[in-house]
Amino acid sequence: ITEFFGEPSGGKSSTAIDICKNAYKLFVKEYEETLQKLREQASKGDKSAIVAIEELQESGPAKVLYIDLEHSFDREWSTKVGVIPGEVDIMQPPDIAAEVLLQGIQELIESGEVGLVVIDSIPSLTTQQELDKKLGERTVASLAGLLTVFFRKITPMLKRYGTTMLIINQTRDNMDNPYVVQTPGGKALKFYCSLRMLFKIGTPIDILGNELPSNAENPAGYIVTAKIVK
Repeated sequence: ITEFFGEPSGGKSSTAIDICKNAYKLFVKEYEETLQKLREQASKGDKSAIVAIEELQESGPAKVLYIDLEHSFDREWSTKVGVIPGEVDIMQPPDIAAEVLLQGIQELIESGEVGLVVIDSIPSLTTQQELDKKLGERTVASLAGLLTVFFRKITPMLKRYGTTMLIINQTRDNMDNPYVVQTPGGKALKFYCSLRMLFKIGTPIDILGNELPSNAENPAGYIVTAKIVK
């Protein structure tokens, strides 16, 4: 489990999309290499290899799943960074409870066909308890409790089925200590992550990549810093 977190427009989703592109290429390569080995075994009379070939061809390469909870996935941008339509499965679920969505993710992983799943993003998950409440009515740590159970169950499954989970998260103002970054979702995500990266927007740049003054208007982009915090 990897978590990308930081302020909005800090490059988290763009980096995740780029990872999806490269993951797909890796999964196709692994699929072709495995298929070639099985064919060599089958040519030597290994009947189990013949069965394995049929099963592998039926499932195909490991799938890349991008769950866009924010409904902000930019298909045009993803194409510009090299994602070919159809290589990455984009899932934009309707207004459903987080419990239903996370259960669906668990079942997809248990299918053994998903190599990478991206969840974008944690603050967009809404529990059934929150959906049942009226605006203004408070709920107490319902999402944190749900994620604690989810990550406790899903972590061994990811290992068993060889699946990577990439989670995008945001930051929240910490009124008690402004030097400590807070993220939604409780402590379980931090605990179960193998890698956590903090993304920050840096210096603006022009179209040639040259750095501009911090007050520059309409820059072509920004230098993004990514710091490994775990």
